[in-house]
Amino acid sequence: MAAFDVALEPYAWHVKHFWLWQPTKFAVNWHGASPLNFIGWGCAALLILMFITPSLIRKQPGNPSAADLSPVALWLGAITLFAVNSAQAGEWAAVIADILIAGVAALFSWRGVKW
Repeated sequence: MAAFDVALEPYAWHVKHFWLWQPTKFAVNWHGASPLNFIGWGCAALLILMFITPSLIRKQPGNPSAADLSPVALWLGAITLFAVNSAQAGEWAAVIADILIAGVAALFSWRGVKW
């Protein structure tokens, strides 16, 4: 979630103007977003995963089901949308971050299918 938010912030703030970040006391920010924003999204995702993961674990023995890559494709499509629109707006740091995030996600997804 934090990685997705890193990709979303430049698109939502600079390109589409969905929201406006007010200045904070932190000198460091990512396109207006405070580091606490990303920490909050990461903590929220971890909390949700703590409760949902037990229900996602396969409990029946047998043949494993085929890998479903549609969620990854949707996620990578959204990151690509953010990257293309950020490139059109001239936000090159955001484009590089989007490409890195998409590459790491694709790599881990491919490794998960192969295991």
